[in-house]
Amino acid sequence: MHSLNKYLLLIVITFSTLHSQDENIDKYVFSYSADTIEIFKFKVIYKKILERRETFHTAISDYKKSGRNIDSFYYDWSVDVEEIKQSLSSENDQFIRDVLFMSYLDLGYGLYGLMLDPSIVNVALNEIRPTSSLWSIEPSLLEAALRYSGQPQKYDNYVLEVIENNPDSIVGHYAAMNLSPDRKIKPGNAVQLFSLRSIDDSALFISPEKLLGKYYLVDFWATWCVPCIEEMDRLHRVYNKYKGKGFEIISVSLDEDPVKISKFRNEKWAMPWLNTAANSENNILKKFEITGIPNTILVSDSGVILKTGYDLRGRNLEHTLEKIFQ
Repeated sequence: MHSLNKYLLLIVITFSTLHSQDENIDKYVFSYSADTIEIFKFKVIYKKILERRETFHTAISDYKKSGRNIDSFYYDWSVDVEEIKQSLSSENDQFIRDVLFMSYLDLGYGLYGLMLDPSIVNVALNEIRPTSSLWSIEPSLLEAALRYSGQPQKYDNYVLEVIENNPDSIVGHYAAMNLSPDRKIKPGNAVQLFSLRSIDDSALFISPEKLLGKYYLVDFWATWCVPCIEEMDRLHRVYNKYKGKGFEIISVSLDEDPVKISKFRNEKWAMPWLNTAANSENNILKKFEITGIPNTILVSDSGVILKTGYDLRGRNLEHTLEKIFQ
């Protein structure tokens, strides 16, 4: 392994630019001193990442517009995988290898990405340093890498070093909020204590004590969150399927205007389960370490967190609940 400082590579990027639909994702500023060949190779690989993302997003967008069931969506990554593998097999420059590994990890991003090969992912994590500025390309690729490694606990120290020493504060913050072994909201931990006022009944307060004996999903959402709305059909299906078996949902809205929530439920989705809203009084976003939505936590009948995030999105939610209520 090596130090990227050797290349004096600095990637300057803002988190909002990376994720904003209104900004072009390639608004990066690169400042580095490296061999001409290395710079050329980097640009070629990075351009392919951007082109591949655009092609994929067009494909999934067209599929959604067609009205077909998104669970049947399939995207063929085989050509991309083979190209990256071939490049890795013949590449000796460590910096370019790191970029190629990042390109591979990028294939596994999101709900409909590729199921990454754990053997390749573990090699990637062994070669890419926690202090690498390349994590700035997409901080959440670190989450994908840990998930597909098959042994995320093995990399606890890796994550801690990212938090403490990665030169990009955005990467460090992302890791601290979402991946730190010290975070409270993770499988195996007891759910945080909370008391949330129902927006349907002001006299009703929702709390872990009142939910003992039930499995429940804490779902953070908002009427303006498109991915949240896309989950609504599935949430209604699983609720209707398992509500008689000791299953409940708590939807926590981030909408500031309660009228918008009421209008959404009256005109679009009924959401016939427990509903509440996040505010400064209940401090629920901080308690549940919420950095973005949709965000979902599954709690057991004894008050222990079972699953979070990715395992509860899309078709993964149904697979997770099937295992519990089979």
